[in-house]
Amino acid sequence: MGTAKHLWLKRYRQTSQNVPLGDIDLFDDNVASPSNNRLMRFLETAGSKCMELLKGFYYDDLSLTEIADRFGYSGVRSATVQKYKCLEKVRETIKQKALVYDDFME
Repeated sequence: MGTAKHLWLKRYRQTSQNVPLGDIDLFDDNVASPSNNRLMRFLETAGSKCMELLKGFYYDDLSLTEIADRFGYSGVRSATVQKYKCLEKVRETIKQKALVYDDFME
């Protein structure tokens, strides 16, 4: 039994196709990506202050402390709650229009 196991492992190692990670194409160019224009239209429905808050958090990588200072919130908790409310505004707009993920794809 042990001999068969070792012979099987030897054959497996010889016939297996090991490909370096550098040779693998991780990004498929044929996959649709979200449309920035469509996303921006729905983000704009939340208002300019929400747009700035979400941009600061997600794109500018500002901490919630920095956001609280920049937007005049009393603390980190207030900034967190406001960020949640902004996201909920966008989610509600999407629900009202009965949109699905594919509506944002190009």
